[in-house]
Amino acid sequence: MPDQPPVTTDAFDRLNREAVAATLLPRDREPVLNMVDFLRKDLQAMRDFPVGESEPATIYDPAAER
Repeated sequence: MPDQPPVTTDAFDRLNREAVAATLLPRDREPVLNMVDFLRKDLQAMRDFPVGESEPATIYDPAAER
């Protein structure tokens, strides 16, 4: 049996996305696929900025505009 190439994250995400859609709504998958994409992006954003870390805040200073 030949060695299988490693499963990439993109391939895994695609398979997982399709499996979720097929399980939840077999006839109309598009809304489910959109929600899965939204949740995946939201989770990725949470991983990018763990609790206690954030981007530097920009403080509005009207005096700086003068």
